[in-house]
Amino acid sequence: MEIGDKTFKYTADVTNGILNQQSNEDKKTKTAAEMNSLGKDTFLTLLVTQMQNQDPLEPTKDTEWVSQLATYSSLEEMQNMNRTLTNSQALNLVGQTVIIQTKDAAGDYKTVTGEVDFVNIKDNKAMLSVGGTLYSMEEVVSIVDKTYIENEEAKKSEEEG
Repeated sequence: MEIGDKTFKYTADVTNGILNQQSNEDKKTKTAAEMNSLGKDTFLTLLVTQMQNQDPLEPTKDTEWVSQLATYSSLEEMQNMNRTLTNSQALNLVGQTVIIQTKDAAGDYKTVTGEVDFVNIKDNKAMLSVGGTLYSMEEVVSIVDKTYIENEEAKKSEEEG
């Protein structure tokens, strides 16, 4: 397929003239963040593919490769900084009251409120311990001041009594 001066090639998994398709069970489920992100692996794959498929009569200039590699390095550093920032935020939650929304084994959403006891960082991913259970930072929906919770509980008690 050609668009302007660019040529695009499409490939498919074909055996004996038949398109191989995966069933829905075989397909990996991805989160919205995974589907919308252009990760460093994808960027590197695109760069290598571009190198392999360049026109030998008009090779890419050295300055263009340096620019693309600089972009790749910047992307990698931004991802590292994001992980570090997220982990730092998790460490600052120790002793704080959080509200977590998570799915149980049946797939139903449940809300958990409690104090963060400790943070466990494994494989560069922060997990918060609330009530003896580990939750990911992505499941935290609110951070609540203890005084606010106490005041709300007092209001409920007055309304009931």
